[in-house]
Amino acid sequence: MATLDLSNDFNCSKEKLYSAWTEPEQLKQWWKPLGKQLVEVVNDLVEGGSVSYRFNDDSLLIDGNYEQVTNQELLVYTWNWHIKAEPVNDASYKLTVNFKGDENNSSLSIRQDGFESEESIHPHQHGWEQGLDQLKQYLGNEESAPSDEDSETHQPPVTGYNETPEQAKVGGG
Repeated sequence: MATLDLSNDFNCSKEKLYSAWTEPEQLKQWWKPLGKQLVEVVNDLVEGGSVSYRFNDDSLLIDGNYEQVTNQELLVYTWNWHIKAEPVNDASYKLTVNFKGDENNSSLSIRQDGFESEESIHPHQHGWEQGLDQLKQYLGNEESAPSDEDSETHQPPVTGYNETPEQAKVGGG
């Protein structure tokens, strides 16, 4: 059996990273494997608890059970893909996800066990790399997204010639 190992660093707290990975409403915002929209999440974060991800067109379901849950630091769970499309077969794996960091910086490492061969790792590696990029973008956008209040009070500076709609009509626009 072959194993896939990946890791990534994030410019946010470990708690924020863990929440983005585990909270259903946050997961729905950033995780889109195979371009699919996540619509239903079950995430019972206790040993023996269920994990389930259902996507918008019902062509993909991922489910499993938590084997180990350690205080926002470690998640170990089964990871079973159920794909309706042919010729892709359903597949079962084990994920080990480690969260490290402090209030400002964090890292996430993923180990996926259960591959039949080294070649079968490649599409999963590509998928995880995309997913981690989506997560990084989500966490970055979340930190820098202006609130409604900010957008009303901090207008961009006026530069150059700004015509009013009436001036544009007069000018032939």
